[in-house]
Amino acid sequence: MAVLGLGIVLLSLLAMDRDLLTAGGASSSRLASCRSLVMILNPAGSTFDISWEGDSDTLGLVKVLYTVSPPGLKPRRRSLTCQFEAAGTGSGRRQLVNVVSDGTAIGASRIALLNRFWLRSRDMARPIPGGPPAVPHTINPADAA
Repeated sequence: MAVLGLGIVLLSLLAMDRDLLTAGGASSSRLASCRSLVMILNPAGSTFDISWEGDSDTLGLVKVLYTVSPPGLKPRRRSLTCQFEAAGTGSGRRQLVNVVSDGTAIGASRIALLNRFWLRSRDMARPIPGGPPAVPHTINPADAA
């Protein structure tokens, strides 16, 4: 339970402060998985402008900053932070363990459904409507601790 609490604290910090993220490379599979969630966390028919992405292999964190334009509504800036299980946990494929959207954590049952049905689906690989993603960045583990 303490590990889950630490993960939520880290996700909360990253959801609040973009300055904890620094330039660098990123894991394409974790970025693609987290980025794909913007399509199912927003109304159908929305378009997206992804303005910033960050990743930390050490922390298993990915952050996506984007603007969503739902049909008939004004565009809105949003943030999404995903945490994946640590490398070397033996599962072979890194599972999603926490998701924070606009500072609000998504429940464990929704995360289990995302892992089981969405992240394994072909729909997850669809391009996000609205254009290419931003240049990825790296979360600095020393700053996030």
